Amino acid sequence: MGNVGRPAATPLAIRSGHIEPNRALDPGLVCDASIDDYVRFLCAMKYISKQIKMITKIYSFDCSHASLDLNYPSFIAFFNRNKTVASDKVVREFQRMVTDVAHAMVSYNAKVVAMKGFAIRVMQEKLVFHEKYEKKSFALILVGEEP
Repeated sequence: MGNVGRPAATPLAIRSGHIEPNRALDPGLVCDASIDDYVRFLCAMKYISKQIKMITKIYSFDCSHASLDLNYPSFIAFFNRNKTVASDKVVREFQRMVTDVAHAMVSYNAKVVAMKGFAIRVMQEKLVFHEKYEKKSFALILVGEEP
C-alpha cells in the first residue's frame, strides 16, 4: 500500500537525484529549451493564463500546441487510472535534443533501467559528437500497461 495518509508525489518530485554543484561547471551535455517550450509545457500542465504570464513575463502566447514533452533531462508520462481493460499496452515516446558543451570529440552511451511493468528503448543508443556545441537527438520509448 505505502504512502497511506500522505499525498502522492508529483512527477517532478520523484527520483530527483543527488545534486553535485561542482559537476554543473562541466555538464557535458545540455538540453536546450526555449521560452516557447516552457509555455507549451505550462499550457499542458493546465496552468491558467494569469499563472503563465506571471512565470514567463510573456503576455501573448498560444496554448494550441501544448506539450508535456519538454526538452529536459527528465520524462513525464501520465496514465489513465480509470481504464477498465488492464491488459492494454501504452506507448509514450519522448524526443530530446542535446548539445555537447564539454569536448570536441566525445561519445555517450545510453544506459537505462526499466521499472517493473515497463520496457524502455532508446533510439540512438550511442551519440557521437565530433565538435563542441554539436547537437544530436534521440528518442526514449516507454512501453507499459495501464494501471
